[in-house]
Amino acid sequence: MDLPPVGTRIRLAGHSGTVRFVGNVDRTTGAWLGIEWDDPRRGKHGGCKEGKRYFSCRVPNAGSFIRPSANIFYGASGAGVFSWSNRGRSLSLDDQDVARCDPPGKIRETCPSIRGLDLSTSLIPSWDVVALIAQELPTLQKLCLNRNRLQPATDFSVMKKAFLHLTELQLNGTLLTWLEMQTATAAMPNLRLIEMGYNSLTRLQTATDKHPSRNDTIQVINLDSNACSDWMNIRESLSHYTSLQRLMVTSNCIDTIPFPEDPQQGLRTVKHISLSYNKIDAWSNIDALSSWCPGLETLTMTGNPLTSQVHSRPFTIARIPSLLALDGTTISHKERADSEILYLSYVIREPGSEDQRRQAHPQWNNLCKKHGRPEDDAAKGNAPRDKLSQRLIALNLYRSLSPNVGDVMQEASAAEPLVLRVLPTMTLRSLRMKTCKTLKIKAIIQFWLKQTYGSPVELGTDRDQQNLDWLGLDDGATVVFHVMQQ
Repeated sequence: MDLPPVGTRIRLAGHSGTVRFVGNVDRTTGAWLGIEWDDPRRGKHGGCKEGKRYFSCRVPNAGSFIRPSANIFYGASGAGVFSWSNRGRSLSLDDQDVARCDPPGKIRETCPSIRGLDLSTSLIPSWDVVALIAQELPTLQKLCLNRNRLQPATDFSVMKKAFLHLTELQLNGTLLTWLEMQTATAAMPNLRLIEMGYNSLTRLQTATDKHPSRNDTIQVINLDSNACSDWMNIRESLSHYTSLQRLMVTSNCIDTIPFPEDPQQGLRTVKHISLSYNKIDAWSNIDALSSWCPGLETLTMTGNPLTSQVHSRPFTIARIPSLLALDGTTISHKERADSEILYLSYVIREPGSEDQRRQAHPQWNNLCKKHGRPEDDAAKGNAPRDKLSQRLIALNLYRSLSPNVGDVMQEASAAEPLVLRVLPTMTLRSLRMKTCKTLKIKAIIQFWLKQTYGSPVELGTDRDQQNLDWLGLDDGATVVFHVMQQ
């Protein structure tokens, strides 16, 4: 039986892996294959036996030794798989065990017009094979290589010819390093989007001079579900992407965003950032983010400790003057004004000098010029202009144990209300979130608005983007809620 070369991808009993060693193992007879399994739970060690290292694994303890056998599957020819697949503009070969590209020219003959190709969870061993397949597809624009294990290219001249029209590349769950990604994408002159999620990245680093990355075309970078924590390392690595507009760093470990020493070195082209489910818990991070990204238009912050604080949404809006949408909800002109006035009313209560106030709140001066200083109006003996306390409304929330509309009012009438003071520009979605925070629960909340005459009106999730005042919730309104799920 012929033995596979190191780097070969295999599938055995439903598990995929990479051959990392071929040869004899001390105190045994016959040949062994050292395999690094894609699923580390399949492994037994890291490539060592009785103190001797035979191979290494990227993921600790993901390796094991197996005997060569006829049960091991080494993958299929790309040409063969393409021949029986759909010949439309987009083709998915996810989990189809593509491993090689032969014979040359067959894929081009079979699928000459493919623009989107999904080769995720394949047995392709290297970028060399990916390039040979892509070279057969002259109109290819989108390529998905998720959950593969790719060795670096050995012939960069083929890479340069293979991806001339590629605009979108997905490399999620590949365990590629940032440098390996940059080296590969250096051969993609029109690339616009890169996905590098679920790759266990802790730090990024810039590409080498030998294969510099294409930095002038990338507009979107997705780093979802990695382990990056150093904002300065992220910023330094991304500063070379001069056209970057959208950055996703959801579900990482970022807890601190320091202020830039030189604002001109920030991420000035970035307009959209997702920071959800990180560890941000201080308002100074939001002020710093605004300095790094002065043109920021949309931001998601759900799942950070900071978002559990009172008035987290209006305070975030007030601190980032360029923001147009927060956590998927558009910021209206009225909500921005209300949020900024609320923010000013809290800042003025903080002890300290004017210099300390300006240092702690970078937007203080600008907002005072826009809305007037709260203390100035008070000093003149006048009511503060557009006083926030006069604009807040009180909602009486009654909890019902029944989701049945007929029981809702009867149950609610005998209960004590939960009184929430909110801005009338708050969206219904935000009211659901605020109710959950106040009750300290994670749940789906169902609302009904009690009317003076007639049956209660259910406020469904289809109205979540509408403001409370638009829905008719004014000061003293009675709202009944039911906790549907905990």
